[in-house]
Amino acid sequence: MDLAFQSAGLPLIFVSTRDMLKKEYVKSLLSEFLDLSD
Repeated sequence: MDLAFQSAGLPLIFVSTRDMLKKEYVKSLLSEFLDLSD
């Protein structure tokens, strides 16, 4: 039971972390771009 939960939960954690990092990366790119365009 625990093993099944872990194997199912790990990809979810990985995907949500990856999405969060992607959003932070895009946000930092956008802020840099906006700073350059001022």
